[in-house]
Amino acid sequence: MHCYRDIHITSHVLDERTIIGLVEAFAQLTSGWSFPKEKSKQYTALCGVPSCCVIHEHTALPKAALHLTLPNTKRKTNSVYVPNIIPLECSSLTKSEYNGISLQFARELRLWARQENISIQVTLSKPGLRLRDIIGGKVVWRLFQRYISFFPESSHPNDLARLDAFICAISRYSKRQFDLEAFELLLCEELGWSKAISLRCRTRVEIGLEVLAASRKFNPR
Repeated sequence: MHCYRDIHITSHVLDERTIIGLVEAFAQLTSGWSFPKEKSKQYTALCGVPSCCVIHEHTALPKAALHLTLPNTKRKTNSVYVPNIIPLECSSLTKSEYNGISLQFARELRLWARQENISIQVTLSKPGLRLRDIIGGKVVWRLFQRYISFFPESSHPNDLARLDAFICAISRYSKRQFDLEAFELLLCEELGWSKAISLRCRTRVEIGLEVLAASRKFNPR
């Protein structure tokens, strides 16, 4: 499944505010990029956390604004990410254009940081996604393989039991939020399941994860 590429900037020694400041400096000092100070102030006020906006000025790809802010997590991560890239001179970006701008930003920021001896890591997600990419961990993957290796489309009680074991493993062992949208699409693309069967499987996984999450917080008093 082809997807929009995510950019994350992390550091073992710098906090989020410092990382944002470095991105601003990169945009001001690097040809093909600019830093709209007032727009960044507005975006920071809107987000309520350290954030900024930089402008992609290169002519080979559309002019666009990259927004950077903190990941949506309460855990301190010393990282920022790009939630969106907005075109400035056209109505929309194709997936290819969006990913091209992401790649150019990641490459040039990495190069600048290396030249300036700045301790940041710039990571770019894969342009394509497979089931193995979203189903992390050996136990979770093994239980998924067991589920699909029999007759998962039959809705037999044994098949549902294997699916429920997979759901429990996601809840217990997955370190990141399970991507239900990608899971449903990849069941169709990678396994050749019908849309109806894929949706049915996704729905059971979604409800199961919600129930297990509620169970962990349950207090009868």
